[in-house]
Amino acid sequence: MNRKFNKNDRALFHAYVMVDIVSAAILILGIVYGIITIINGAYLSAWIIVWGVIMIVLISPIIAFVYWIVNKLLINMCCDIKLIRNKLYGIDNDYLHGLTGDDRLGGNIFNDREKRMRSETSDSLDNVHDSISSGNAETGEIK
Repeated sequence: MNRKFNKNDRALFHAYVMVDIVSAAILILGIVYGIITIINGAYLSAWIIVWGVIMIVLISPIIAFVYWIVNKLLINMCCDIKLIRNKLYGIDNDYLHGLTGDDRLGGNIFNDREKRMRSETSDSLDNVHDSISSGNAETGEIK
């Protein structure tokens, strides 16, 4: 993994795991809410018991599933952006295999000439960034 993108990429892996954990928590909390509603509703009304059963069987799983799908799609969109970024900078995508599950993302997606050209472009972009950061951009000097 390239050093300049480590912090940004690590957050994506953590988010991928957190979506699973939060989805499971939503499901469990919905089931617990349904059980509590059934227990308390036994003294009040049959409709409250029906609501508790609907909460356990339908609402809680649907909310958890929709949350999981939407967030996985957002994370995969971020992963696609990272794949494009890595292709522009000529960085191997091996470490993104855990997010995509695609074996074709390995470092062999470019031929040697294209890798060299992208590496030179990446170096040029780094030089421009360094010159802007150091304040030499106004004078037009590039290292």
